[in-house]
Amino acid sequence: MKIQLYLMLIFNIYLNAQEIKFPIGTTFQKQNFEKKELEESNTNAFYKYTYINDKETLKKNEALTLLSIGKDYTKFYDYNRFLYERALDSINKSKTNYTINDINYLFKFRRKVKFKPIIFGQFFDGEFQFVFQNNIHTNKFQYNYGKYKLDWKLNSNTKKIGNYYCKEATLNYAGRKWIAYYTEDIPLSFGPYIFGGLPGLILEIYDNNKEHHFSLEAINFDKMSIYIDNLYPKKKIDRKEFEKGLQNFYDNPEEFLGKSYSSPGVEELIKPMPYNPIELK
Repeated sequence: MKIQLYLMLIFNIYLNAQEIKFPIGTTFQKQNFEKKELEESNTNAFYKYTYINDKETLKKNEALTLLSIGKDYTKFYDYNRFLYERALDSINKSKTNYTINDINYLFKFRRKVKFKPIIFGQFFDGEFQFVFQNNIHTNKFQYNYGKYKLDWKLNSNTKKIGNYYCKEATLNYAGRKWIAYYTEDIPLSFGPYIFGGLPGLILEIYDNNKEHHFSLEAINFDKMSIYIDNLYPKKKIDRKEFEKGLQNFYDNPEEFLGKSYSSPGVEELIKPMPYNPIELK
């Protein structure tokens, strides 16, 4: 039996499951994925991302993110997305359809992807600019982040993170006050998300309410592929329009997910989902 279901739809249906179950012998249509390498990185920083989505419960969630830095490009995304796409690329090269074992192997990584955007950085016209790839439910979009300014205030506070001596800098940006620690021992002016422009790599950054907190877990100077999915649907959209659409998804999930039933014929209201973005304005 061959199931003509898109992989992302299957994963969304089974999002909270530990394992996906279908009858033995079921095969699945493979997901198109074309890995186009932009360049190899020379520095890879892994950050634990601790965040609060629900400001009522204050429940903390965690993800592991990866910042890969090359000569011309940077890429910041969830490390489990890297593991998922590596497995996807490998399976696609050897098979025409997926088995249930393939699906569960991919699902093992995909279900752990918590940091959703894929953020590419590149110098363009003398400025460092970002392109975001992100989803609203199952719809994929790409947008330019646009011009921005990070007005850092350097101060005399210091701390040691791992083996690195770090200095403190603060920033008011996008409705939050940020505290960052950077090291001049690694003279790369980058950091998690879109944060950068300091005299060294940012090893830790958090807002003053600690609703979003990136902290270095590990760093290596190996070569890793900085790649893009060449088949990623390039539905270009204005950043503000995307953010408006994403907010609407969390406020009105039923418009995207359809109706829910607690029992046959008994409709259950899908409540708005908590949403606490990194940028408030």
